[in-house]
Amino acid sequence: LRGTPCRALMEGVKLYLKKERSYFYPDVMVTCEPRLLELDAQVQVVDSPVLIVEVLSPSTEGIDRREKLRAYRTLPGLKEYAMVSQDECRVELHRRRGDIGWDIITFEPGDTVELASVELALPIADVYFESGVACSA
Repeated sequence: LRGTPCRALMEGVKLYLKKERSYFYPDVMVTCEPRLLELDAQVQVVDSPVLIVEVLSPSTEGIDRREKLRAYRTLPGLKEYAMVSQDECRVELHRRRGDIGWDIITFEPGDTVELASVELALPIADVYFESGVACSA
């Protein structure tokens, strides 16, 4: 995101969902809102991410696929929600298609993961670099 007006946030930064009246702690969020670019220890709440990434684990996968997916889709500015498998080379991306719904795109070994929300394309093997998960096609 270097050189863009966006910032990646993780570890301890809360996501507030006004419609749900609840907070979540996504693994990674990207926001492009100017007031959040200087987020400090006192202000650790985001309410307008363009991208959310969750790493799926056996203990959280159900919550990430059901409760969080439903809740995140209520965020008007969210463009993409990515779920990255912890055990296999697989990224499931939910991408907003205007006001008509969401597309689901699955990336597997050999694919290029395209995150339109942040204009980023990278080989899926780079997502799993040094993770121990095999990503050869």
